Amino acid sequence: MSLVLAIDVGTSSVKLLLTDEKNFEKLHAFHTPFPSGDDSGGIIDSRDYLDSIWKGIREWLIEALPNRKKIAKVGITSHIQSALLITKTGQHFAHMHRWDHPIDSAVSDDFISQFSGEWPGLVMNSVLNPLGSWMPMRLRNWALTYPEAGKIIYENGGYALQVKDALNYDLCGVIASDARSMRGWLNFENEVDAQLSSWVGLGDICPSILEPQETLGEVNDFGSEISGIDEGVEVIVGCDDFSAGIHGFASRTRTLLNMANTTEHLAVTLLDKKSLIAQQHATETGLSFLPKCGDLEAVLYCSTASGGVTLKMCLPRIKGFPLEEVGWDEEGYIAALNWLIDIMGARPENGVDAEISFDAEIFTKRGLKPSAKHIGGWDGDPSRLSPRVHAWMIFEGLIDTLHPIRVALLPFTNEGRPVKIGGGLSMIGPVLESRAARWPQGIEVVATREISARGICRLLGIEVEVD
Repeated sequence: MSLVLAIDVGTSSVKLLLTDEKNFEKLHAFHTPFPSGDDSGGIIDSRDYLDSIWKGIREWLIEALPNRKKIAKVGITSHIQSALLITKTGQHFAHMHRWDHPIDSAVSDDFISQFSGEWPGLVMNSVLNPLGSWMPMRLRNWALTYPEAGKIIYENGGYALQVKDALNYDLCGVIASDARSMRGWLNFENEVDAQLSSWVGLGDICPSILEPQETLGEVNDFGSEISGIDEGVEVIVGCDDFSAGIHGFASRTRTLLNMANTTEHLAVTLLDKKSLIAQQHATETGLSFLPKCGDLEAVLYCSTASGGVTLKMCLPRIKGFPLEEVGWDEEGYIAALNWLIDIMGARPENGVDAEISFDAEIFTKRGLKPSAKHIGGWDGDPSRLSPRVHAWMIFEGLIDTLHPIRVALLPFTNEGRPVKIGGGLSMIGPVLESRAARWPQGIEVVATREISARGICRLLGIEVEVD
C-alpha cells in the first residue's frame, strides 16, 4: 500500500506523519530550525530556513520509510501571515518576516490614515479581526524594510508566498497558494483588493489561488534531491495550520473544538447554509468567520495568544520554579511541566480557593478578541500565594480567557456533545482536568501535537487516528 506524507511546519517545531489507509503509521517532530522569537525578532533568511526544514525531513525519511513502501502523495501546512518574497524565477529576496515580527508604528499609522483603520480587503465573505496584522500590512512593512529588494520585485515581478507554498515550489516548481492562507488580502473573487495592492507598493505579487486539496504538481528532480522524496510523487496545494488543525478534528458540524497549542482557538464548523447567519454573528460579537474553501468546511472561531504563551510567561513567576535548570527548549519545557504537575496535586474540589482572582478582562475594543500580548494577570499580588494555588490559578485563568469566546459560540454549538480538544496542550494533565471540571458538556481528547498533520492527511484522502 502506498503512503502519504503530511508535513506541518509550526512556529516551534516541524511535525511529520507518514501513514497509509490501513495500519502503518509513523510520527516524528523536530525543533523548528530558526531562533526563537526573542532571538530573531521574527526575521529569518528564508532560503536557509527552508533548507534546514528539508534536511530534517530528508534525514528522517531515510530511517522511517520501510522497504517496498513508497510515498504516493505529499501535503504541507504551515504558519501563515509571513512576508516571504520570491522573484518569478524562484529567487528568495532579503529576509522573511515571520507572523510575529513587529509591525513598525509608521506602517500601522499610515494604514489608519489611508483606510480609517478599516481593511478594504475585508469586503468579502470572511470576517476577520480588523486589528490583526494581515498580509497587506506585513508586506508593506517588509517593502519599507528592504526598499532595494522591493524595487526589484515591483519592476521585475515576483510573488508573496507562505512557508508551505515555498516548500511546495521546491518540490514541484509550481507557484500557487490557497485562499485560507492568503486571508485578509483577497476579495470575493480571490483577487487582491486594488487599494491594498497600491498601498503595499510591490505590484501584482499574489500567486494563483487554488483549492487546498487540489493537485499542484509532481515532485521533480530538484524536489527529490532536496527532500528525499521520489520524483513523480503527487503534491497538493495544502493550507494554513489553523485550517488544517480544524480539519484534523474530523468532527460533525456544531461540535465545539478547542485547538490548544502555542495559541489557542475555540471553533465550530458549519454547514454552508449557515454561513450568512454566521457572518452576521461574527460581525456583531467579535468572532471570526471563514467560508468553505474546497474540502475545508466553513468555520466560526476566535483565537487567543493564551495557552502555551501564557504558560511560558507565567510559570517562572511561581516561587521555586527551576527556570535556570530547565531552560525553554522542548526538553526543558517538558521538565518544567513535570515539576509543575508534581507540586499541583489534584485540582481543588471547588476550584481555586484564593483571595486573588484571575483578571480575564484583557480584550481589545472589538469585544471578544483577546489581546495578542495577553500573558495572564491577577487582581493582587500572586507572590503571596502558595506555589500549588498559584499554579492552579494559571490553568484556571486559561479557561477564564476562553470563557467569553465559548459563550459567543454557543448559539452554533450542540451543547449535548463534549468539547473536542487537540494540540500540544492536550498532553498536559492539569489543562484537561480543569477544563473537564468547568465545561459542562465535558471534554474528549482527539489528538495531541499532530492535529494539523492529521488534517492534511484528510486533504490527501486518508482518515487517520492520532492519539
